[in-house]
Amino acid sequence: MRLEELWNDYHSELLNFIRQRVNCPQDAEDILQDVYIKAHQHDCPGKDNPRAWLYQTTRTTIIDYYRTQKSHSPLPETIIADEPVDDTAVKVVANCLRSEVENLPAHYREALIAVDFEGRSQQEVSEAVDVPYPTIRSRVQRARQQLRNTVEQCCHVFFDYQQEAWQCEAKQPCAC
Repeated sequence: MRLEELWNDYHSELLNFIRQRVNCPQDAEDILQDVYIKAHQHDCPGKDNPRAWLYQTTRTTIIDYYRTQKSHSPLPETIIADEPVDDTAVKVVANCLRSEVENLPAHYREALIAVDFEGRSQQEVSEAVDVPYPTIRSRVQRARQQLRNTVEQCCHVFFDYQQEAWQCEAKQPCAC
């Protein structure tokens, strides 16, 4: 089937199909044009069933249209901050953690400080203190878990989408 025949036979049917799925009439026309460009590029698409080929191509073109729309949509004004973020919550949690780190058993505290505060790798710490790597990994994980448990017992910490503390509320009076 030639392209002209495809256009004559399916133009209005496909346009109605697209308009049911796309709100903007101009975008619907553009999508239809894209479908026929693809048909022209494939030279006699779907020889056995051109209608099925056209509908499948139309569906994927509509999907592509929405994908491109999604990536260009601006951020809503409600999530754009006009003023700098208050880092009080971060300071409260940091102070609490600082005192709790000191209360950890020495072997947990030393491993945690070396990895999380000094930025050394667990493998590097393992070699420096001559302790097997799995042992250092366990110590760091257990120290983090103890700190997490301590903070969760006394505070509600709320995190933003980047997993940074943005609000901290005390559940009860605590040593923090």
